[in-house]
Amino acid sequence: MDGGDMKNKIIALIVALLLLCTALTVFVGCNPNEGETKNKKVMLLLHGIGEGCLYNTETNQPVYSVTDFNGPELGTLLAGITSTNPDTSLLKLLAVNEDGSLRDDDVIRPANMDDTTGQYVMANLMKPLYDMLSAASYSDGYDIVIWQYDWRKHTDDIAADLEAYIHSKGYEKVMLFTHSMGGLVSSSFFKKQANRDMTELFIPFSTPFYGAVDTTYMMYEGLIASIPEMIDKFYVSVPEEFSSLISALGLKSADYCDGKPNPSVMYNKLMKMANNPIIKSFIDINSVLGILKDLAKNLVSLYNLYPSEAYFESPLYAEGESNFNYDGDPKTYEEFLAIFETDPYLSEIVRMSNNELRPAFANLTAYQESLMPGGEQISNLVNTFYVQGNGVKTIKSAYAYSDGTPTTYDYFTYGDGLVSVWSGTAGLLRGDETPAQLAALSDKVYIANGENGRTGTSHLFIVFEEGVLNAVNTKVAATVAEIKG
Repeated sequence: MDGGDMKNKIIALIVALLLLCTALTVFVGCNPNEGETKNKKVMLLLHGIGEGCLYNTETNQPVYSVTDFNGPELGTLLAGITSTNPDTSLLKLLAVNEDGSLRDDDVIRPANMDDTTGQYVMANLMKPLYDMLSAASYSDGYDIVIWQYDWRKHTDDIAADLEAYIHSKGYEKVMLFTHSMGGLVSSSFFKKQANRDMTELFIPFSTPFYGAVDTTYMMYEGLIASIPEMIDKFYVSVPEEFSSLISALGLKSADYCDGKPNPSVMYNKLMKMANNPIIKSFIDINSVLGILKDLAKNLVSLYNLYPSEAYFESPLYAEGESNFNYDGDPKTYEEFLAIFETDPYLSEIVRMSNNELRPAFANLTAYQESLMPGGEQISNLVNTFYVQGNGVKTIKSAYAYSDGTPTTYDYFTYGDGLVSVWSGTAGLLRGDETPAQLAALSDKVYIANGENGRTGTSHLFIVFEEGVLNAVNTKVAATVAEIKG
């Protein structure tokens, strides 16, 4: 293998690791010709932020889609990411205005079930769930659709697209199966009573209903900063030609499972090698991370995941504790917002070049309150079965400083690497439940604690876990049986 070929393959490996994590957002989220409506009921599967595949409407070709990390899709995506040509740069194509709005020349649309690739979202994340539902006898009478959306948009706008899609197809009843931010899209959909009335079942996988501390972490450190925890306990096969690189990373036996290395460990080690001359000769990791950090500031959907006031007041924190601390002092939600507006560094995140607050941040409180009519989480107003990962290192608190000292973090394992169990169950679980109390909630909540030798279930791995799919299968079957009487 010549040096150029190895260079491209190493870059491809690094990009693949980054993409694994981001599977971590103008057109409505559907194609009017998508599929054929056979029934009046539908099971809709919604992905999370960064997980939906995207197409260029002018060429009708995928620009953000990788289902096989060893296939040609990765090469196409890699070419777009590394391109310096404004006409072919993927980062330029996906960029949004600093107020979060899409550019006038935006030519992006979400993938759909009629496309030749990307039908099951990035890394085929939705395929196991789709296949399970399709094979089940209870699915007779339901269309099953993976509905992808432009994850760069506000969840309220995406919800409007979802509603338009449902009405355009003539569906009268829906079941919603969502991962991560897809659950918040559903929450926005539930703001209308008519939409709640048509919802037979809502199953969110690892949705931060009250927000996630990791969201602000991504704003501080860059869009992909939470990769290691999100894909914790997720193992992948690595081609033989990378054996020397893997060896150089110094992986330990504990970093493998069945001979497959953990990409989160490889990612951490690659980040530490960012300034290594050999690595820098292949890719400037720091420059890539810098670009992604800038992109995060403009991404309105990321602000939708910010910790809410309820999170600050949650039972996760004892008296004198907070998920946000500044110069050593725990802060309230109101103080948190005020500091972001005034701190010399943090204000760069939430303010535009004209010094005005980004609309998504300025309207954050109103948005969060709209999801809690009467003080109750809106997801509790429909038939909801919460599915949440647990036992993975997850950020509990952030410690920021006015003198520019780097932000530090405290962790706990009461979460999936991104979302705490409390937030992912809309506050139903506090963390101190007895076995009897957990059993009493088994019809409302399923907590995945790992299986097959893994301790804990991470944010992305949850959609592949057999125990999770079995629990969902049981819940859907029972719901359909009850509906049929």
